[in-house]
Amino acid sequence: MKFDILKIIEESTTVKAEGSKITSHRKSEIIRNGVRRFENQKVFQTSRLGEANQDRLIADTKEFGGMGTLHDYGFAPETTEHRISLSVDTTALTTYTEALFYLNSKYPDFIFSGQCTVVNKTLSINSNYGVDLSTQSGLIDWYFIYQKKGSGNMMDGYLYGSSPKDAILKSVKAQKEYLKIADKVEKIQSGKYPVLLVEEKAPLKKLLESFHLNKYSDSSALYSGKLKTKLFNDKVTIYDSGYNPFSGQFNFFDGEGVVRSTDLNLIDGGIFNSTISDLRFSKKYSEQSTGNGLRVYNRCRRRE
Repeated sequence: MKFDILKIIEESTTVKAEGSKITSHRKSEIIRNGVRRFENQKVFQTSRLGEANQDRLIADTKEFGGMGTLHDYGFAPETTEHRISLSVDTTALTTYTEALFYLNSKYPDFIFSGQCTVVNKTLSINSNYGVDLSTQSGLIDWYFIYQKKGSGNMMDGYLYGSSPKDAILKSVKAQKEYLKIADKVEKIQSGKYPVLLVEEKAPLKKLLESFHLNKYSDSSALYSGKLKTKLFNDKVTIYDSGYNPFSGQFNFFDGEGVVRSTDLNLIDGGIFNSTISDLRFSKKYSEQSTGNGLRVYNRCRRRE
């Protein structure tokens, strides 16, 4: 019997602002365990909230793992690696409060609401077939929604940021120009104007389908057969982000334990450069996994 356990520990502190005042302060710690048991070419999987030892998690797969699904595509290579990037502390919450005071004093005609969350997250995957990986990082997520007094709108705009560094006040001051033009009205003269229709979801969805190895290889994607072909302008580059804690991407391995810490160029200078795949489809189509395997569990057991 083989098995692996994916563990996520998320510690966060959040302050909320409503009606231009700080209204709440909350701390939380969430622990999630996802386990997969491989036996007789099947995988049985489930998950549990809260701390649990290995025996309890394995027992969960037998009790709640269902009938299992086919697993005949192997495992991630044996590897051991642990990375820790900078964690963040709660001083950012004080800065967020200072930013709210700044906005209230500079823009008394507006009402501000929002929240700031400081989160430190640890992600690890351990197996009895040689995978021992972990990564740790912190992030500050914040935003302010603003409403002009008397405007009648639910919101007139927002300011936001996400970074492992505390730059809230600096970012607010950089975005304050949006507040200056919140009540600016432009008069449009009657006449004929060009009409631009933008429907981004459908074309983008068709493009994203082409990146998936299974759809590309089954000729069901828009750009099937076009790999290494120039499709767009030289200025178009699309990549799947690798390990970059400073942009909030601190995972250097996927849900199957496959390591990929560098960016994967999908469109490079207009050229269709690469597809993405997990272990299952990489075996089916004789390709290498690109570290894009997802982890899905069929149910969650709460801590008893």
